[in-house]
Amino acid sequence: LNITILQLPKLAEFGEYAFAHLSNPASILTLSNMSILASIERYTFKASEASVTLDFMPSLSKIESYAFTQFAGNLTTGAMPSLEKIESYAFYGASGVFHIVADLPTLTYIGEAAFYQSYHPDTLVNLQIFWISRHFLLSRFGNFEERSFSSLIQMLTSSSLKLR
Repeated sequence: LNITILQLPKLAEFGEYAFAHLSNPASILTLSNMSILASIERYTFKASEASVTLDFMPSLSKIESYAFTQFAGNLTTGAMPSLEKIESYAFYGASGVFHIVADLPTLTYIGEAAFYQSYHPDTLVNLQIFWISRHFLLSRFGNFEERSFSSLIQMLTSSSLKLR
């Protein structure tokens, strides 16, 4: 499976299980110009082994619970300047390689265990959230769950990380 769609300006959301269980690691899914995409729904990429590129998502405000649970492929994302919430268990148990480089000026919530048991030594995560202390994160994210913080730090410290 090799799907490249360069123009999706009217796509508002991915439905549940839309790209779940893509079991061929040679599969490539490239989706771009998703200017009104507001959310990535539950289980959208569950247990997928494909290489997935999601680019130009200026309206994405939420990554739902379990959206990338057990994801085992390669994930590359573009800018997500409107992302407000990463729901509980969004990346739970993911073992794929993530290349996430994003300014997140509107992020206010990272749910419980959002990144729990997610790790890969080749992962590059550059969140550019400008906060590095737990105290500051907890004061900034009133809803920031302690377990989620621990799992996020575990994942990030086991990978190549830049926090600016």
